[in-house]
Amino acid sequence: MAAAERERGRVDYREVLDEAAFQRFSAMREIRKRVAQEVAVPPYAVFTDQELAEISKPETLTAEIMKNIKGIGEKKMEKYGHHFLTKPADEKGK
Repeated sequence: MAAAERERGRVDYREVLDEAAFQRFSAMREIRKRVAQEVAVPPYAVFTDQELAEISKPETLTAEIMKNIKGIGEKKMEKYGHHFLTKPADEKGK
């Protein structure tokens, strides 16, 4: 029963992701929180933790990578994707 409880319980993404991916995941959770507040929706409506974990794995995140993640469709990409995409260095701060 303990294993079944763990399956339904919370995932510790610190254990699931490598250190670099976990740092990106943590930063994306902050972005998600800000975006959710701006559009007055719960954070999981922007992206779930599981979706954030998947988009935090690649070092460079593109729209194509995001579109291939289960749960992220065209509508989520249109509404929220641009907040999370990796920008080239010359575009940061603009």
